[in-house]
Amino acid sequence: MHLFIKMEGKVFNKVLCSKKGKRWRALFELVKAIAISLGIAVICLALVATLWQQPLALAISLLIVSWWVLSWHKQKEELLLYIIIGIGGPLGEIIAIHFGAWSYSLPQVIGIPIWLPPLWALAGVLTKWSWDEVVLHYKLKNSYSSKHH
Repeated sequence: MHLFIKMEGKVFNKVLCSKKGKRWRALFELVKAIAISLGIAVICLALVATLWQQPLALAISLLIVSWWVLSWHKQKEELLLYIIIGIGGPLGEIIAIHFGAWSYSLPQVIGIPIWLPPLWALAGVLTKWSWDEVVLHYKLKNSYSSKHH
């Protein structure tokens, strides 16, 4: 995800290109990526909280959010992850529901609501985004530390 800010100005660019500036920029990118992921998660939870009694509308809404999220990066691995988590997560829930662990109040298919697969899939992609930024941040931090100590 690593979304670098773009601003004009020699002073600002000089600070970001300094050794300390690069460390702060990496930290900024980490915080920004996690904030974006959390923001999208809050949107999804708000959709679930308001539309759970209208499963088709909720499923369509989550698919629209999914399209927006997946079109942001356009990476094949994220689409594959979306599909795998979108199948695997609900499958695990179907098994747990079969054995009586819990139930949904409005199940449509095999004990789960139709909006559950895109919700699981989005959770997987957003977790990957955040994790990728954490890994990148620590790689940059360690790279900087090993070169300058």
